[in-house]
Amino acid sequence: FHDVDGIADFIILKQYYDQAIQREWTTGDHFRCFIDDTWWPGTIVKREAFDPLHENSPFQCYIIRWDNGENEERLSPWDIFECEDSSDESNLVKMPSYQPTPDEWPGDDVDDERERLLKGIDTLIQMDVAKQFREPVQLAWYPVVIAYPIDLGTIRERLSNGYYRRSNALKWDVKKMEENAKNFNEKGSQIIEQVKMVTKILLKYIDDYSCDDIDVIYQRSLHSEQVPLPISSSSWNEEWLDDYQTILNDILSQPGSELLRYPIDENEYPDYERIIKTPICFDDVQAKLNQTPCGYRHSREFIADCHLIFQNAITYADPEMIEVVKQLGPWFDRRVAIFDRRQRRSNNQYTSEMTTRRRELQNSSADENNIYTTEDAPAPATTSSSSRQNRRTQFSPTTLTTDRRHSHFNRISTVNNQSRTTQEQNSDEDDDD
Repeated sequence: FHDVDGIADFIILKQYYDQAIQREWTTGDHFRCFIDDTWWPGTIVKREAFDPLHENSPFQCYIIRWDNGENEERLSPWDIFECEDSSDESNLVKMPSYQPTPDEWPGDDVDDERERLLKGIDTLIQMDVAKQFREPVQLAWYPVVIAYPIDLGTIRERLSNGYYRRSNALKWDVKKMEENAKNFNEKGSQIIEQVKMVTKILLKYIDDYSCDDIDVIYQRSLHSEQVPLPISSSSWNEEWLDDYQTILNDILSQPGSELLRYPIDENEYPDYERIIKTPICFDDVQAKLNQTPCGYRHSREFIADCHLIFQNAITYADPEMIEVVKQLGPWFDRRVAIFDRRQRRSNNQYTSEMTTRRRELQNSSADENNIYTTEDAPAPATTSSSSRQNRRTQFSPTTLTTDRRHSHFNRISTVNNQSRTTQEQNSDEDDDD
């Protein structure tokens, strides 16, 4: 949060600012300043306004001299701290930590509360309903769609490292995880129902600081709503796989497609790997489709790989490749749009079936608990024995490690990430009819 030459703006935590302003430094006072992971001692020479037009501004109002004899410099009140006992080495290697206010964390002790939350998250991660959100999504183009990826593993790591200064920041990440799943996955899919359940459980656990067992909240939630259960392989998945195999076959039959079908010859294009960071060809796509189980767990992965092939050709700027992409790209998007409309109709049908199943389960449960039920009462409704495979739309994760350490002189810049939000297009009414 220190000012840096050439950078007009920087951020100071209000708590640090208030504490710094309250401390009055006088000439001759000894201080220390945290720079590049090291405490640097110095002495206050005098206080003098940095800008005569703003005499009351605290910005760089102190002229100081370093103990090592370097030239005098200007520092702001939030740059300098009291000198601690040099015999205590722990004081020489860390900044003063942020002290939460009573309203920023529930409970009496912040450390105890963090331990309680870590215990709850550890238990939640082991539940089947949360298995899709244990770790970051492993997909190169996922950050293109989702500007702020977050998962339970990352939330746990941040909580353990003291990243969250208040419980609201923790809850914001939890809600963001649900928002990401809704933006990335098909409406009505199983994973969306699961993330809603996970979010509901964890938010309740965060707010109820008297609860030490998150499983209690989970069991209560099961009684109030049905969590989608994993279902065996379905004809729906097989249907979209057949559709996209047909599209791929048609692509490979088009003139010029051989330029994009095989891996690039390094001898013919020696600079290709230097320019293209993620090489891919249609043979790679075919290999994934041929895997058992299929290498694509969602239709969007297949579409993304094909778009990456087209984008690589444009980025490399080979005239022949670009000409092929001009022909294949629009044709591919039109074909995909046709199949997508049909898939959404199938998805709507699946969602309707799941709704009916839940109602039957609820009615069955109500009948079993009815004290007036007699032997003459009608039997509870039963569900169809046919199995239906819900689509999996989250991917195998990898471990994400974030280093949140920062130097006192490291600037914090704000980066406005703009994401392409994928929005579901409404099915054509005429097609539905």
